[in-house]
Amino acid sequence: MTPEERMGAYSALFTWIVPVGPKLHEVKFYHVFSEKTFEMEIDNSNKQSFVKPISFMDQFCCCRPEFYANPIETKFSFEGLNITVWVTAEKTEFVYKLKVNDQGFKDYQDAFYKKFDAWTVNGLRIVLDKETLELWCNGEALKDVDRNFVDGGTLVTFDLNQYHYQLRTQGNESSGIFHLLYVNDEVIPLDTTLDIDTRSQNARFFLMMHRVGVD
Repeated sequence: MTPEERMGAYSALFTWIVPVGPKLHEVKFYHVFSEKTFEMEIDNSNKQSFVKPISFMDQFCCCRPEFYANPIETKFSFEGLNITVWVTAEKTEFVYKLKVNDQGFKDYQDAFYKKFDAWTVNGLRIVLDKETLELWCNGEALKDVDRNFVDGGTLVTFDLNQYHYQLRTQGNESSGIFHLLYVNDEVIPLDTTLDIDTRSQNARFFLMMHRVGVD
């Protein structure tokens, strides 16, 4: 077994992309199986560690299947962003499920896209707060914009990197309000990409080495 294969047999590393307001945050979660330690960092900084409390009984039972079947709740907090990863074992895999601010990650993302519209275009991420109509580009507020009332709605125009942008807001509360982003008169589709909440890692080698029953 190569060093890389051995590391893969004893550890797992996963990344989630978490939208928070106008910004996207890269959340990395690292699990060292044999040490029962967990680390998380956000945007390649602010690393935090979590070590599962191990009692005498835990040590005595650590090679039994039921020890790995009990979910471990790992909690981290980054400037008001509360992130929880539930870790459990299913047959030959460790399974990891993400929660953000006490919501399942899918529910959290659904709530985000109810409040914000987002577009990815020309290497930029444009975000609109649908309540306040504030605009951001790559996490920075857009200040140099022109806002005008037009028939049936409003028109916001701005220029970025030699491209001309138009944000058209139309509709009403009864029929629904929608926002269309144009770049050089071409409609840009909404970016509603959802990251999955669950990851898994094959841990068969580790479980076999610790004499945990596997099929």
